[in-house]
Amino acid sequence: MSMPVGVLAIVMGVVAFRIGWVIRPARRSVRRPRVYGVGVMVMGAGILTSGAAYFVARLGDLSGPPWGALVGNALVLVGIAFVAASYLLPPRGRAPHPTV
Repeated sequence: MSMPVGVLAIVMGVVAFRIGWVIRPARRSVRRPRVYGVGVMVMGAGILTSGAAYFVARLGDLSGPPWGALVGNALVLVGIAFVAASYLLPPRGRAPHPTV
């Protein structure tokens, strides 16, 4: 069930990075849409990595710690840091989209 969420997050991150469009609940508070897009893409990659590690663990015997899940969780945390930075950094220059 997490795979479609990861793909959707990556698509939303690409859109935010390329054209500066952010989903409506976050639109007012995001100061840097490109940083937000990078964060959402990294979180989506982390979700996909964790999901893939889960399916690999279910299909075969893994000897050792589940590195895929640990890497996926680390990517999600790094993505959260990027998203938080997009809220906290002050804007520079013009806004990427007109304020209404």
